[in-house]
Formats: sequence, structure tokens, C-alpha cells
Amino acid sequence: MTVLIAVLLVVSSQLTITGMRSAADRRTTLQAQYAAESGLAIAKVRLRDTQAILNGVTNPDGTISPVLEIPKSTKAADLLSMAEGYCGKTGSAAWTQTSAAGTYPVKYECSAAAPAAGDNPNRYKVLAVFARMDRMPPGLAKGRNLKTNTDLQTYFSQAFSPTGITTTPTGGNYEVTYRLVPTRVERTGNTNFKFYMQVQGLQSTGTQGVSTRVLNARSTQQSEIWFQIALPSFVDRVLFTNHHTTTTGTRPNFTNQVFDGPVHTNDRFTFAAGATAQFKSKVTSAGCTAYNNDGTCATNTDGSLKTKPGLYVGGTLNQLGSGGITNLTGLTSSVPGGVTFAPVNGVVTPDWQSEFQPMPENAEDQAAAANAGGLNIPTGATVTLAASTSGSSVVPPTSYSAADKKWSPAPTYQFITVKNGATTTVYRVDAAGKMDVQSGSGWTTYRNPFNGVLYSNDGDASKTGNITISGPGRTTTGQPLPAIAGFSQLTIASEDNVGIASDLTYSDVPCKAPDSCASKDTPKNLLGIYSQSGNVSILKSAPDDVNIHSVLMAGEGEVNVQNHDSNTVCTSYDWYGRCTATTGRGKVNLIGGLIENYYGAFGTFSTKDPSTTTSGYGRNFSFDERMGEGVGMSPPYFPLSPKWKIESPNSASVALTNLTWQQSAR
Repeated sequence: MTVLIAVLLVVSSQLTITGMRSAADRRTTLQAQYAAESGLAIAKVRLRDTQAILNGVTNPDGTISPVLEIPKSTKAADLLSMAEGYCGKTGSAAWTQTSAAGTYPVKYECSAAAPAAGDNPNRYKVLAVFARMDRMPPGLAKGRNLKTNTDLQTYFSQAFSPTGITTTPTGGNYEVTYRLVPTRVERTGNTNFKFYMQVQGLQSTGTQGVSTRVLNARSTQQSEIWFQIALPSFVDRVLFTNHHTTTTGTRPNFTNQVFDGPVHTNDRFTFAAGATAQFKSKVTSAGCTAYNNDGTCATNTDGSLKTKPGLYVGGTLNQLGSGGITNLTGLTSSVPGGVTFAPVNGVVTPDWQSEFQPMPENAEDQAAAANAGGLNIPTGATVTLAASTSGSSVVPPTSYSAADKKWSPAPTYQFITVKNGATTTVYRVDAAGKMDVQSGSGWTTYRNPFNGVLYSNDGDASKTGNITISGPGRTTTGQPLPAIAGFSQLTIASEDNVGIASDLTYSDVPCKAPDSCASKDTPKNLLGIYSQSGNVSILKSAPDDVNIHSVLMAGEGEVNVQNHDSNTVCTSYDWYGRCTATTGRGKVNLIGGLIENYYGAFGTFSTKDPSTTTSGYGRNFSFDERMGEGVGMSPPYFPLSPKWKIESPNSASVALTNLTWQQSAR
């Protein structure tokens, strides 16, 4: 009995010691787990700060201060060199064309080489050289002692290195390592570069005594981020205004319009009280409060632009920092309740502090393109465009399918007829891009290849338009005949006014998702019309319910309707043939976009029924989605903004920290 009691006491004491050891082990294991999770939290903060260099730093009121700013003097060749450096490759062999043949602009992709220990220190220069160090995320700047752009470049070189960056805090019980990797660069032409990166690896190790816990991360599709440096295109909006006013200072209201494409102003938008406008894509405004004479935004004494997020409602200005509006959410709440905005790719819209996008300074690029491979048009000339199924003379296609939005037989030639006084010159362009000029009864090669640019200078202010553009007319049933062949891509540019005298339509019309033809191949035909110093005007000679398939741009003037307040059609006559009642000319049915320095007038409307046009035209605009972000097509050599712009996702749905985690063994 005595022996049994002794055995029980020994066993009991051993169980107690084992239990004490198990409790201690559990405690140290838990402490090691907490340490690993602390390291993970620190790494996520570092990754968020790293991404903030690209997205900008968010201020308490919701505004964003950009960290990267590209000087206007930056050359496209410099960015091309940086893009190839980021890829770890050089020369034309670095790039693979990704766009279809015959599509403008041409798109390329460079797949990044894996980082190596001996990489050139300048490989990641593009991430650091444009940074404003006074706007760096403070935690990252302090934690990595980043004081100069060289310091920042060193940080990125380490972050992208095969070993990454390891952090072990003084007195801490964790070690965390994270590593980034460049994935690719996408390039559009030579003025648009999109850089991609993601987390290659992240490991956090926590230790406590003999216990070790390890957390490993893996990237996901949502953890690949990008930033884009570009001379921005204007054609990716259905409406772009520099001044959101008429030339006389009147502010046109958004009322009941429906915008199916992106809308931007460098100014501030104006909403009628009780407005019910619908915006189905991005809505952005820069909020410029004062302009220079050349249309650029005025600057403060520190060189920053005079901008403030704001909008007008019923003639009253609502802006950030006044009237009880303390943040951007409050500003959005001041929009009339009937107005609807659609989120775009998870990004909140509208954006009341978008970047100011200057208008083009001149038409030199278009002039140079016309001289190099295009066509120069004499002042005062009329240019008639026609799609033809014959190369001998204009023979329009005979059948239009409303279901497919396409003419047949498919046109095989683009005719361009230039009439200047008593002189008429006829050009034709085939699907391969060869331009011939008519000479007697035959044809002579004029350009091979023709680059699609027509340009006119030496304007005459006494003329309605420096040049006038017309199409081939309408069928006997009123269907506009196609002006632009399915393969044709044209930009018509003038230093002065451009007049549109008739329908200008595509032979292969782009489709939208609800259309029955939405699955057809993307049409190639494009038309851009650009006036640098004058206006683009729809003339009195244009038909009722005119149809225009084009991007229309007025760099210093406006896109308008000639005599918009007196241009009417008679609907009733008395016995003597005198007009007793008039109405407006119907609508401008536009597929494309409007880009203008000032918001031009199209018509006047009934005060009792704003949907009734009393003179001029109403607006029926539809965005050409081929010119949006997904496809990115543009008429050849169409103007770009002269200021480099940086864009990034700036959305929680796309972030370096969108990783998957797993517990791992040491």
C-alpha cells in the first residue's frame, strides 16, 4: 500500500510538471504567433506606403496629394528608356506588338526579366526620379530614412532585389522580409507607358524562447498594381470641357441628359436644381478656379495650380471647406438627389479633384504628319468624304443592315475630293493605305502609305469655316450614305475654323453591349476633326437630325451650331406661303465625343418643356467605346495633352496588400 501511494505521488508530480511545461509551451507559441502577426502588420503598412508613392497620399479631408509629378520638359524618349530599364531589356527586341494590324495607335508589351543581384541601379529609376520627397508617406520615409530621390531609388532597388528588404526591430522578436517584382510594361505609341508590379514574397517569422511561428504570403490577381505615365488622350471621353462655360461666361446646366461615356471638365460642373442627369461612366473635374489667358490654370505663389474641389447647383457654388462641406463625401452629397453616378471598376465616381489636363498648344504634330505622309488642304476648300465600292469613281454601297450596323458590299476605296474654287482634286485610298490622285482619266500614286492626316492652315476669318467637310449625302429614303470606309482612319485638322455641312458616318458602325451586333469584330474606321484656334461648327446647310460619327475637338474655341438661336425649320405656312410656325432642326446624333475649350451652344429650348428644341439642334450623344480604356483606339495623330499625367488604380480592390496567407513551418 505504501509503495502504491509513492508511485501515485511520482506519477502525479510528473503530470503536473508536464502540464506546466505544456502551458509554458503554449504560452511561448502564442507569443511567437503574436510576434509573427506583428511583423505581418508592419509589412502591410510598408506595402501600403510604397503604393501611396504611386497613388498619392490621402489627406484628412479626403483629398489626395500626388507624390509623383512629371515635369513638362520630360521627353518621350527618356520614358521609353526608363520603361526598357524597368523591364530589364533594351531596344526594339524588348517589345512585342499586341494591337491588331492597322489599328492606331500601336500597342506593345514588354515582359519584365526576373530581378538579379547584378541589376543596374537605375533599373527602377522611373519610380523615384519624379517623386516629391516632401510628400512621401511619413512612416516609410522615417522607417527607411528616405531623404532624397537617390535614397528612394535605393529603397526600390532593394525591394525588387532577389533578397528583398528584411526588417528586424531593435528589441523585437520578429523578422519580416518582403520582395517586389516587376511584371511587365504596356506601351501605347511612344507617349503612354503602364508599369506593373506585385509582391513576389512576404515572410514574417516570430520567435519566443524555443517557439517559432512563420507566416507566408502569396500574391493574387488583385495584388498586381500598376501606374501609368502618359500624355493623355482626349478621345476617351464623350464630353471634355476646359472651361465649363460658354464664351460669354454662361454656365450650361446638366439637367436630364444621359452620358454613356466618361465626362471631364478642368473647371467645375453645373447642375440644375432638381437635375436628373445620368452618368454611366467616370465623372471627373479638376476644379480650376482661375485661368490664364492661354486657357491654362493659374498658379499660386508656390507653383501649385489654383484648384479647389467644387460644383454649382442652381447657380450656387458648393466647394470643399465652405458651407459646412468638410470632405469630398459631403461635396458629392450636395449634388441634386435625382442625379445618378455609376461606380467604375470599383472606383468611386465622381472625382472632384482630378488632374488638370491642358488643351493642345498648337497643331504642329498634325502639320508635320500631313507634310510627311498626309495631305495639305488649301484654305477655304470643301473636303468631301465618301466610301466607295469602286476605284474608278464614287459608287456607294447599296444595302445597310440595321441589325449589323454595317453597309454592304463592303467599301474598297476611301474617296477624298478637295474642291477649292474652280479646282477640284480627287484622291482615293485603298485598304492597303496607298493614296492615288486622279490625273486625267487615270490615277497616279500620291502617298504610299497615306497616314490618314489632312491639314489646313492660312485661314481666312471671313469664311464660315477655314475648311468645310461634307459627306456623300443620303439615300432616297433618308439613310445617310457612308463617308468613311470600313478600313479608313482619318484626322482632319485646321489651324482655324472647320465647318460640317452634312452627315459624316461610318460604313461599319461600332456596337454597344445591348446591340444585337455587339459580338462582331471591332470596326477599324475612325474620324477625328480638330480646330486648333477656331471653332468646329455644324453649318446651316447640314440636314435635320444630322448624323456625325467622329471625335470633334476645338482647342481654343468651341464645338457649336451655326446660328444656333435662329436656325429653324418651318412647320406651318399661311395662304401666302409665309412661315407661321417653326421648330428646331432635330438632334445631332453623335457617335464619338466632344472636346472643347468652351462649352458651345447647339440650340435653344422651350422653357415649358426643356426636351423640345425651338432652334438649332438637341444633343443625342453616344460614346464610341473603341476609344475607351479597354481598346484605346484613336484617329491618327489626334492631339494629346501637352502635360504628362500619372494614373493608378487608387482602389482597395487593387492593392499590394491583397495577398493570401498561410501558416508555415520554420
